[in-house]
Amino acid sequence: MQSVAPSSGRIHSLYVELAGTAIGAGDSWVFTLYKNGIATALTVTIGEAATSGSDLATRIAVVAGDVIQWYIAMTGTLSHNFNLSSVYEAANQPMFGLYGLGISGSNYSPVNTPGNSTTEDQATIFPIAGTIRNFYFDDSGMDAAGDEVTYYLQSWDGSVWATELTFVHNYTADGLRAKSDLVQTLAVAAGDVLRWKVTETGTGPVQYASVGCEFVPTTAGDKFIAGSLDVLGSTAAYSGPMGSNDDFTSNAQIGSNLQVPANGTASTLYIACNAAPGATAKYIEATLTKDGTDQSLTARITDPALSANDTVNTSSFTKGTNDMGVHVATSASIAAQEWVAWGFKYRS
Repeated sequence: MQSVAPSSGRIHSLYVELAGTAIGAGDSWVFTLYKNGIATALTVTIGEAATSGSDLATRIAVVAGDVIQWYIAMTGTLSHNFNLSSVYEAANQPMFGLYGLGISGSNYSPVNTPGNSTTEDQATIFPIAGTIRNFYFDDSGMDAAGDEVTYYLQSWDGSVWATELTFVHNYTADGLRAKSDLVQTLAVAAGDVLRWKVTETGTGPVQYASVGCEFVPTTAGDKFIAGSLDVLGSTAAYSGPMGSNDDFTSNAQIGSNLQVPANGTASTLYIACNAAPGATAKYIEATLTKDGTDQSLTARITDPALSANDTVNTSSFTKGTNDMGVHVATSASIAAQEWVAWGFKYRS
């Protein structure tokens, strides 16, 4: 699976961490950035005795329209989870959504990071204002007249999802694989919740679909990190700071934290859910963690609200030293949730 770069920039500062112990005698994993189908020099090898690695020297230039992907070559035991982080340095924030094998019917994803699902359990909350623009699409599997993939950028109004922008990729009209739209834009306010929906018609199924787009913040230099859980199966769940975590019911932090690839300060945390937690002081709370410890940056949703924020507290991180995560806690027996989303500003 791959994405199309929505803006020119550089990709660098690659960190890889394994969850738990080393991979084992004689085994190795090699993580490499590919650009337009060719391996680049940005790569990390995890040998048999290692649990982490980094490449801080290599910088790979990309331009809008380049096809980028991570390739992992594994030998030996494939029983470890891992976390990979890197910096995509650009004037504005690049965002990537969707991915999925055998897309058919309707599929859903966050806006800022891949996370494919066939149920309506994906969401991104924006903690800062700005404009989304420069959309690039890549899908594989359309190979006959009439095959078509439609992308919908949708917003949540507290009860239903409404389509804001629509993009149609038709095999007959547009040709195979890639398409872009550099005309349509969408203004976003702090606290807005968005998602991608994709449908396909024709002979299908589409092998995968991906979207790259650019977020231009109202305040120059602002960036954000956002993620979500789609199921709360316990009163304490831990997640990486970004991405969509399907059916995350574990209260273990192992494998969920992400090594920070850039120095910065986290602030302005927003959290939202699709259903009020319930009466009798029920709540949903998201707290940023550093190296496994809860930080002061936290927000709690209480009934009947669907969102909350913390615009006062901050937490600073050092690249290559600190791990970042999110701790989602709830009271017992809250109302069923399709998704709980968080987003916070991260300023380098």
